[in-house]
Amino acid sequence: MKGRTFAEIYGERTGLAPAELNRVLFLRTLYPAARLIAGLVRWLNPRHFIADYEFCEDVGNLRSLEDFSLALGSYLEHPANRGFLRRRLRIRVSARRMLQIVRTVFAPNGRVTAPSAAGNTFEPFDHPGRSP
Repeated sequence: MKGRTFAEIYGERTGLAPAELNRVLFLRTLYPAARLIAGLVRWLNPRHFIADYEFCEDVGNLRSLEDFSLALGSYLEHPANRGFLRRRLRIRVSARRMLQIVRTVFAPNGRVTAPSAAGNTFEPFDHPGRSP
């Protein structure tokens, strides 16, 4: 059996209650533009961030860094992960920011000294051959 969950480790290191994890991860991984208007978007469309919250929940249940790709795949394929606001304006969480947090939490000493080359290639919503 694998070790403790991301949520358990993160909570232990930050003193964060398990019930707060999704909200904190959501806020820490939002793109800057999304932070500015998230409240308004949520008010206009309460379901806009459903894919993001489910991604945060999936990350909380991870037991290793290697499992991140499964959570990311679910996030990328989520039916609510469509539309102009999400894809072009990036009113959503950043998979790259989430990966950085997950790497830090699962690192043996709690710190990541340098990102790996694989982490620098995540472009979760761009399509090959298209410019952003």
